[in-house]
Amino acid sequence: SNKALKLSKLESYYIDSISVNQLKETQGVYNLLFKNYTYKECLDKQINLGLDLKGGISVTLEVDIRDVLVNWAYEGSNRYEIFLSKLDIADDKMKSSSVDYLDLVKDEYANELEARNDLSDIFGSEFKEVNGLTNEEVVKYLRKEIDGIISTTFTTLKERSERFANIRPNILTTSISGRFIVELPGAKDVKRVNSILTDPAKLEFWEAYKLDEVFDITQNSIRFRDMSESDSIIMNEWFTIVEMSNNLLQRNDEGSFGPVIGYANSNNEEDLKKLFNKLEKLLLNQNIKFAYGYLASDKTRKTLQVYALKTSPIYEDENEDGSVLNGDIISNSSASIQNGQWEVSMTMQPAAAQKWSKITLQNIDNHVAIVLDGTIRSCPVINTQIKGGSSVISGSFSSSEANDLANILGSGKLKSKLNILQQSVVGPSLGQASIDASMRSFMIALFIVFLYMIFYYYGAGIVSNVALIANLFFIFGVLASTGMVLTLPGIAGIVLTIGMSVDANVLIYERIREELTNGKGVRLAIEDGYKSAYTSIIDANVTTLLTGIILYIFGSGPIKGFATTLIIGILTSLFCAIFITRLVISARLNKGKSISFSTRLTKGAFKNLNIDFIGKRRVFYVLSAIVILFGGYSLSTKGLDYGIDFSGGRTYIVNMPNETITNEDIKESLSKVFVNEDGSVQSVQVSKFNDLTEKDSLNQNNVAVDAVKITTKYMIDSDDKNADSIVTATLLNGLGSGFTDDNIVSYQKVASTIADDIRSSAWGSIIFSLLVIFLYILVRFKKWQFSLGAVIAVFHDVLIVLSVFSILYGILPFSLEIDQAFIAAILTIIGYSLNDTVVVFDRVREYMINYKKKEVHEFINQSLNSTLSRTINTSLTTFFVLLVIFLFGGEVIKGFMFALMVGVIVGTYSSLFVASPIMVDTIKRKEIKNK
Repeated sequence: SNKALKLSKLESYYIDSISVNQLKETQGVYNLLFKNYTYKECLDKQINLGLDLKGGISVTLEVDIRDVLVNWAYEGSNRYEIFLSKLDIADDKMKSSSVDYLDLVKDEYANELEARNDLSDIFGSEFKEVNGLTNEEVVKYLRKEIDGIISTTFTTLKERSERFANIRPNILTTSISGRFIVELPGAKDVKRVNSILTDPAKLEFWEAYKLDEVFDITQNSIRFRDMSESDSIIMNEWFTIVEMSNNLLQRNDEGSFGPVIGYANSNNEEDLKKLFNKLEKLLLNQNIKFAYGYLASDKTRKTLQVYALKTSPIYEDENEDGSVLNGDIISNSSASIQNGQWEVSMTMQPAAAQKWSKITLQNIDNHVAIVLDGTIRSCPVINTQIKGGSSVISGSFSSSEANDLANILGSGKLKSKLNILQQSVVGPSLGQASIDASMRSFMIALFIVFLYMIFYYYGAGIVSNVALIANLFFIFGVLASTGMVLTLPGIAGIVLTIGMSVDANVLIYERIREELTNGKGVRLAIEDGYKSAYTSIIDANVTTLLTGIILYIFGSGPIKGFATTLIIGILTSLFCAIFITRLVISARLNKGKSISFSTRLTKGAFKNLNIDFIGKRRVFYVLSAIVILFGGYSLSTKGLDYGIDFSGGRTYIVNMPNETITNEDIKESLSKVFVNEDGSVQSVQVSKFNDLTEKDSLNQNNVAVDAVKITTKYMIDSDDKNADSIVTATLLNGLGSGFTDDNIVSYQKVASTIADDIRSSAWGSIIFSLLVIFLYILVRFKKWQFSLGAVIAVFHDVLIVLSVFSILYGILPFSLEIDQAFIAAILTIIGYSLNDTVVVFDRVREYMINYKKKEVHEFINQSLNSTLSRTINTSLTTFFVLLVIFLFGGEVIKGFMFALMVGVIVGTYSSLFVASPIMVDTIKRKEIKNK
C-alpha cells in the first residue's frame, strides 16, 4: 500500500510539472488522425473513475436546518425556550424518521391544545414579512428561505470541490432535500477535505485594541466596580495571562503596544472560550470582545495568541456584532510567496472596497484583525489608506494551507453549518486492486460469452459477438462523452450487460430457428424472426429499464454508477442486437454467402419438448412454500447481517503486517479500548479481507497482503467534532504499537440518521418497483392476472434471496451484508426475473389469439416449452458471467454477485413454475375466448 501511495505522489508530481509548463492548455500531447489533443483535452475526454477504482474520498453532507432556525430565531421572545424544546423533540424524531425537519417542527406546534402563532413571534425580528402569520404560513415562508440556502450551499460546495488540483469531483444531490454527496477521486487527506468542504468561511474585519489600552480598560473596570469573589477569580486568571504576554513582548523586543494581549496553550482552547465569555460579561460596558489566533512561528500550533477586539459602533453602517466589515465581500483570492513566506491576497467587491478604504483611513497606525470562522488569521497594522479593496492574510502557511484558504475565500462563505453524515475513504492500493480484479473478470466473462454464442449459434453467434464488441464501444463512449463516473459496481453492470445483451440476439435467433423448422427460406425466416421477436425484446428490456431507473433514483454513490451503466447498456444493447446484427446478416446474404444459426450439436436442442409445467404446478407451489417458510423462520430468529449502510457505524480496512494476529486477537484487543461513557463495551466485528495486493519488488507481480475488515458503532452518535479522529486513534492504539494511519487502507462512516433514511429508501424502492411493474404489465397485457402472476413471482424471488442470505450468513466465507449494494442486487433481480416472465407472457398472449380452442393449460404449457431454449440460453450466459465476476472480481463485490447469482436461478425458476401457474389459476376460460 505504501508503494501505491508513492506511485500516486509521483503521478501528482508529473501532472503538476505539466501544469507548470502550461502543457495542459497549449501543447499537444496526443495525435489522433487529424486532431492534435492537448493534455487538458485528453483529461476532459477520459472516463471518470469512481472512488472504488481510483481511490479517494466521498462525503455525504447535510445542511443543519436546526442551526439555521436557531440563527434566525429572536432570543428575546418569551416563547424562545419553548421553541428550543420543540427543536429538541424534532431532533429525536429525525433519528428514526425521513420526514422533513421543518415539518416535524410544525407538527410539534400543531399538537398543542391552544393554538398560538409562536413562530411569527420568534422569526418576526429576522423576517418582517412573517409578522401576524399563522405557524403554517411561517413554515411555508421559512421553507422558501431554506431552499435558497440549500441551492446556494450546493453552488458553494461545487465551486470548492472544483478547486481541488488534478481532481475531477462529482457533486450530487440526493432525494432528501439539503443533502449532498461530494466524491473526490484521488483525494487522500480526510482532514483537509472536511475542512475545505465544511468551513463556513465567515470573513470579518475587526478593529483591535493595543495591549496598553486593554490594561486601561481592565484597570477602570476594577476602579469603578465592587468586585465579587468570583469576579476576582476571573480577573486573577486574566492578569496572569496579560502579565505573561507583556513579559514575552518585552523579551521579544516587539514593544508593549502590539495587539497580542496574552498567550495560551491550544490544549486549553475550550477553557479559554469559557473564560472569554466570563470576561465579556464582567466588562459588559467596555465594548470589548476576546478572540484568539495561532502563533505564526509555532509550526506545531500549540500556542494561541489572545487579542481584544473593539465592539463600539464608530461607523454608521457598522455591523451589529461590532465588526467593521463582514459578509460575502471577496471577489478574488490567491496564494503567493512573498519574502519566502506564503500569504493569501484578497480583492474585495466594489462596495466593500469603498468601505475598506474608509476603515483604513481612520485606522492608520492601528491594528485591524482579519477573522475567519472565529479565529484571527492575521492582525496587521494599517500604515496608510488602502484603496482598491486589497488585503493580505499572512502567517506561517504551508503551500497547501495557503491555497486551501484562498480557495475557501474565493468560493464564498457557507450560509449554514454542514454536518457530515457519511464518509468513505479508499486508499490507492485498494483502488488498483479493484481495477485489476474487475478487468480480469471483465475479460474472462467476455471470452466465455463469445465461446458460448459461437458454440450454440455458430455463424450467427459470431455476428452477435461483433454486435457485442460494438455495444461495449458505445457504452464506454457514452460514459466518456457525458462525464459519468465509472465505479466497481458500474463495471459489474457492464459485465452483466454482456450477459443480458445476448438475450435479444437469443430471442431473434430462436424465432429464426422456429421459422426455419417450419420450412421457410432463410431470408423469409430471418425477416419473420426479427419481426416476431420485436415485441418480446421491447417488453423484456423496458421492464429491466424501469427497475434500472428506479435504482438510479433511489440509489447513491457506487450503486448509482451500477444503475447508470445498466441503463446505458440496455439502450445500446437494443440498438446493437436489432440493427447491427441485421445489417451484418443482410450484408452477408446479399453477397451470396450463407449464415448458420446452429451447430451440429445444437441443431435439435430443445425441440419437440412437452414438459407439463402447469400440471405439476402444485408440486412447485409446495416446494417454494417450504423454502420460504424455512427462510421465514431464519429471518425471524437469526435475522439478517445489516451493514453500516442500514445500521450506522464505521468500517476500516486495515493492512496487517503481522500474519500471526488472529481475528479473535484483534477483537479482544479492540474490546478493551472501545468502551462507552457508561462503561459498556462497544461490540466489534472483525473479518478477513482478501482484496488487498501490492507489487512485488522483484518481478512487479501482484502479491496478496494480509488485511482485516473492522466494523464498530463506537462513538457513532457522538456530537464531538473530533469523534472521527478519536475513534481512529483509539483503533490504532487498540491494535498495538507499529500501527499508523498508513495501515488504514479504507474507511467508511455512516451516521445513524442517514442509516435510517437509507433503509427506508431502500425498501421503499423495492415496493415502488413492484407497483410500477404491476402497472406496466397491466397496460401491456391488459389483464390483471398477468400483472398478479408477475408480481407474485418477483415477490417470491425477493423472499427466497432474503431467506438464502439469512440462512447462509456466518456460514459462507464471504460477507453477506445487507447494504445498498444488496438492494441494487434485489432490484436487478426484479428486472431480470421480469425479463424472463415477460418473454413467456408475450408468447402466451400470442398463443391466446392463435389457439383459442385449446385448453388454458395446453397453450400455456406450449408457450413455456417453446420459450425454454431462450430461457436456458439467456440464464446460462448471464449466470456464467456472474460466476466469473464472483470468482475473479474481488472481495468487495462477492456478496453483490452472490445475490445476483441466486436471483438468476430463482428468477428463471419463478418465470416457469410460479408466474405462469399463478396466471392460470386466476384467469377464466371465457376471457380467453373473448380475447
